[in-house]
Amino acid sequence: MNPAAPQCGGSTQPRPRRARTPDEKGRGLFLIAQRAARRGCRHSQNGKTLWCEQLIEHPG
Repeated sequence: MNPAAPQCGGSTQPRPRRARTPDEKGRGLFLIAQRAARRGCRHSQNGKTLWCEQLIEHPG
């Protein structure tokens, strides 16, 4: 599975961080880093797109 999410913002590379309990944001990249087989960021003229790949196990 390869979901991608368009993001706005500058040209900096997003980095995962640990959010504190009262924080309302800052958990997304941390969660993706824990579960994704690969992840990255593509930059374009319209901003950046964060992507990740997850391995899907087939039952059997």
